[in-house]
Amino acid sequence: MGNSIKMLSLGTSLFYEYQIIDLKKVEAQKFLSSDDPDVYLLGILGKSDNLVEVVRQILSKLKESFEKRMITKHDLLEYINRLGVFSELSK
Repeated sequence: MGNSIKMLSLGTSLFYEYQIIDLKKVEAQKFLSSDDPDVYLLGILGKSDNLVEVVRQILSKLKESFEKRMITKHDLLEYINRLGVFSELSK
C-alpha cells in the first residue's frame, strides 16, 4: 500500500503523504483501553499473546456499553458482526 495520494485536476494539484501503521504491531491493550467501540474492536487485530482473552474483553465491553445504554441493540449486533469480520482478518 502506498503512503501518499497525488491528484491533478483542472490545473489544481493535491499531494498528501501519511504514515501507514501495521495494526499487528500495536499492542491490543492500546485499543482495549478505549471506551469507544469503534476503537476497542480493533484490539482483535492488534498484537497479543492471548487472542481469546482479547475477544473476551471486547465482548465484555460491548455488553457493558449496551447495559449502560451507550449503544442500542442494533449497534450491539452491528459491532458483533464487525468483530466476526475482523476475526477473519486477524487469524
